[in-house]
Amino acid sequence: MKWVSVKDSLPEEGDDVDIYIQQYDERWTDYKYIRNHLNQQGNDFFEPNKGGLCTVRNASHWMYVPEPPKN
Repeated sequence: MKWVSVKDSLPEEGDDVDIYIQQYDERWTDYKYIRNHLNQQGNDFFEPNKGGLCTVRNASHWMYVPEPPKN
């Protein structure tokens, strides 16, 4: 898996991804990409899949969530 800059491309709407916030030097896991929220062009963000109150608009990079290990 490789990090993808949000300047280069974005995931498909609803895809599960991990995001990187460059200004904080942090990786946040298990987010979902939402495109054109409330039908507003360019109103794109990532929201947590499970709980959490923080939607993110300032992610610098994203990558698909890896598959879980198999027994």
